[in-house]
Amino acid sequence: MDSVHQQLQETLQTLYRKAVDADQILDQLQHQQQGKFAAIFADDSGFTTRSKRFGPYVEE
Repeated sequence: MDSVHQQLQETLQTLYRKAVDADQILDQLQHQQQGKFAAIFADDSGFTTRSKRFGPYVEE
């Protein structure tokens, strides 16, 4: 059980790091006026979060 918990923790850390990197890229694109969208995922995606960045989805 500990190994499953450890793997899950490592996966979440990886997802968080990738989300931070992706959000920085999205910030750059938006600064260049290329990132024009309402949310990362559609309303029917299964997330309750609605955001233009990945971080909030990882937190959910």
